[in-house]
Amino acid sequence: MPHIIPFVEAALSRAKTLEKQGELAQAESVYKAILDKFPSDKRAAKRLRDVRALQQGRKQATPVRSPGQQQIDEILALYRQARLPEALAKASALSERFPGVAPLSNILGAVNARMGRWPEAIACYQKALSLKPDYAEVHNNLGNTFSRLGKHQEAIDSFRAALRAKPEYAEAHNGLGNALHKLARYEEAIDSYRQALEIAPGYAEVHNNLGNTLFDMGRLTEALASFARAVQINPALVAAHNNMGNTFRALGRMDEALASFAEAIRLSPDYAGAHSSLGNCLNELGQHERAIESIRHAIRLKPDFPEAHANLGNALSDLGRHEEALSSYRAALEIQPGFAQWHNSLGNALYDLGRYEEAAACHAEALRLKPDFAEAHYNLSLVKTYTGDDTQLAQMLSRLASPGLPATDAMHLRFALGKACEDLGDMEQAFTHLLEANRLKKKALAYDIGVDREQFMQIKSIFAAAELPVLAGTGAQPGPARQAICIVGMPRSGTTLVEQILASHSQVHGGGERTTLGRILSPVLREMSARGKSRIEPGLLKSLADTYLGELQSLPTEAPYITDKMPGNFKWIGFLLAAVPGVKIINLQRDPAAICWSIFKRQFGGTGNGYAYDLVDVAEYFKLYDDLMDFWRREFPGRVFDLNYELLTEHQEQETRRLLEYCGLDWEPACLEFHTNRRAVQTLSGQQVRKAMYTGSSDAWRKVEAQLQPMLQVLGRTT
Repeated sequence: MPHIIPFVEAALSRAKTLEKQGELAQAESVYKAILDKFPSDKRAAKRLRDVRALQQGRKQATPVRSPGQQQIDEILALYRQARLPEALAKASALSERFPGVAPLSNILGAVNARMGRWPEAIACYQKALSLKPDYAEVHNNLGNTFSRLGKHQEAIDSFRAALRAKPEYAEAHNGLGNALHKLARYEEAIDSYRQALEIAPGYAEVHNNLGNTLFDMGRLTEALASFARAVQINPALVAAHNNMGNTFRALGRMDEALASFAEAIRLSPDYAGAHSSLGNCLNELGQHERAIESIRHAIRLKPDFPEAHANLGNALSDLGRHEEALSSYRAALEIQPGFAQWHNSLGNALYDLGRYEEAAACHAEALRLKPDFAEAHYNLSLVKTYTGDDTQLAQMLSRLASPGLPATDAMHLRFALGKACEDLGDMEQAFTHLLEANRLKKKALAYDIGVDREQFMQIKSIFAAAELPVLAGTGAQPGPARQAICIVGMPRSGTTLVEQILASHSQVHGGGERTTLGRILSPVLREMSARGKSRIEPGLLKSLADTYLGELQSLPTEAPYITDKMPGNFKWIGFLLAAVPGVKIINLQRDPAAICWSIFKRQFGGTGNGYAYDLVDVAEYFKLYDDLMDFWRREFPGRVFDLNYELLTEHQEQETRRLLEYCGLDWEPACLEFHTNRRAVQTLSGQQVRKAMYTGSSDAWRKVEAQLQPMLQVLGRTT
């Protein structure tokens, strides 16, 4: 013991001397050596704590060596000029010289991020945060990096850390909104965007992002207002012009959509997104060739643009080039194999080709990747028959009960559940789902039947005003023996069935639903109404004939007869008969209650058929159709061939012979075997026309007769 005490005393004395000399690190080492041998020595333990406290105080008091502002500015200038390798080299060199400077690590992270060096960027940001844990800008930058990598929850955590350090940080609120949007947490995203706008009302990008979220929720009018505000603040914000165009397109305001896309392209000619969106719009307008050209230009600008490849698939499919369409959808999947939407689109294309098992597999894969994908649930419902133990039922019901479920998702799920419950024989529950689905759809479209009523009155007034000039062969003819056959009527009246019968004839090509007439005549009528005119321009009919017959000519077929089975073309019968004297018009008639119920329980693509989503509207629209058909029969006696759907199903050969005779076609037995025709069919009736003729479908409405009373009263079918 005596020899130990002198050692401790000498060591303590030595350490105290070092303290007085300011050599705190050496003093700390001595105290630690004492405690290694004598852990219970209280004097050494106390002095060790005191020395460490002094060292920490000195560290905090000692200023960190920093580079000059000029050096920082040089790096930032290189970054802004996109001279990234030079910026990286200078920033790395400075960071080695001044390792304790958090802003340098932040700059280095930003340069790495812009170069796509994501792991290096994250490491730099994390180093900055180790030096300065409450560095809001670094938390924000790290959040943006996680977002780019698809790590949305990590991004949310980073943005929230930024906001804890700096609550009035508009950029972080915006980034948080973007990450929440990606996770479909739409209401939370909207709240974040609105907080950003409270701080910075003139933040155009936030208005644009808010619009994107509202669009995805189906709140199109609000979305449009947000995009309009964005471009008002920053007229050069190309993305907002593009997004505004997509919203106009979703609302059916095609002229305004085209103008928005044109402005986006004017501002940025190499903006691939606008060229692709323009292609979508042109495709919906029936200008498929122009659409393909526009979308292919987008792909040339950005070959790894999966949306453009998928959009090209849509356009090719609508042009009847279905195998090419499949290739385009698969190209999108090669670029983005885990993206559910492309699997869904591929499934739709396979459905059109009648490859239902493959279509179902694609929609199932889309749901595996994204279980809450409501549109895929709906599409899958169209290609399967449900049984009581189907697990998809529970998935849909669970998703439907989710808090904050977007209206668009609820609509898709309700239509799907209506189909499922009908398969299971629970018509009461099926009707409940369908009623709500239609209510949501009508609200989203903001449909007013008064608009259609005025258009029908206008059409009749044009033909009542004066005798239209008839063009006797002055329009463009697609070929010496080419004949157009128009199949019209209400949707779900049997137009697809009749086209399939005719397309089974060796001399007939099934042209599908041609949008040409509506694309040309709808804007003409709007302009006439705005200008108070009741007479059409003299050159309209010739232009109509040239365009209509020219587009038929462009179809990939040598058949002398081509069908156009756009049901809504019944509105344009008078114009068509005046412009193309040889055209054949077939009007499908079916039990009005059967038609209206069948329409009500199906969801149509696009923004047309707004009347379909209300029991009273659909019946009122049927009466408008019926009245206009009576008008055409009076104006053009003997020019319209009425074909009764129920008679066709009950007396197939007799009615088919009458149909072929009207069209000027010889009898071919293949027309009775229409269900063996493997041509693509892009309508809701695609599955039915691949089956042999059957009767009784016109009585399906009687299962819900009690619930259909509002519709039946309008039709005059009350019991």
